[in-house]
Amino acid sequence: MATDKDILRARHRERGRAATAQRRARYANNPDAFKAQVAVWQRANAARVRPAHTASQAVYRALKRGLLVRPSRCSLCNRSLPLEAAHSDYTKPLKVIWLCRPCHRWWDHRHPKTRREAAA
Repeated sequence: MATDKDILRARHRERGRAATAQRRARYANNPDAFKAQVAVWQRANAARVRPAHTASQAVYRALKRGLLVRPSRCSLCNRSLPLEAAHSDYTKPLKVIWLCRPCHRWWDHRHPKTRREAAA
């Protein structure tokens, strides 16, 4: 029997799927407008986006060169899902913790690295 928590999770998951379907349909109907909107956002938020991109690329290169090794389990939940490098400070690009996607989203929400005010 489904608990209240299970029902809430299922509703949340369905809302997420519906929102994703709407975004995909909006893109399919007018990809040029969608890309232009993304470009405007990226220009307006370059101070936030650039350090994250640079740190991500540094991790990618370090993995390829063997300077970093991706563990097999998440540092928080210990699940063996695909792992992502989580940065606590983009100015130290190789100082990362390895998290699965659900933990990474939770961790980023609880430990923001950039602020909107800093980009303005």
